[in-house]
Amino acid sequence: VFPCHVTTPGTLEMARALLKAVDAPHAYGDGLEFLVSRGDAVVQGPGHVRWVPYASIGEINDFVGNTIEELQCVAGRRALLSQWPSHWPLVELGDTQRPTLDWCPDGIDTVDFLTGLA
Repeated sequence: VFPCHVTTPGTLEMARALLKAVDAPHAYGDGLEFLVSRGDAVVQGPGHVRWVPYASIGEINDFVGNTIEELQCVAGRRALLSQWPSHWPLVELGDTQRPTLDWCPDGIDTVDFLTGLA
């Protein structure tokens, strides 16, 4: 999502510097709107996407099952989504920035929140 939040580039700069210092593979947007890195399965902050190769669906189930409280969504191909528990916050690839109106991240009803701003 562009433009990104004003704090995102500063936060990602620290992560990028660490990745560069340890010579870890990574890529980023020109203004540090996003950062992509490859590494261990660890929950990352906003704007930082971690690319993790998994050997099996079981490994994914274990990671997500153990970190589900920290995740707002789990994105995957349609064929994979059908293999995961329905109580996970599942979305298809490409839909992570297009949530449905009934999506309630962190238990907050988005429509109620927005109508309360008026």
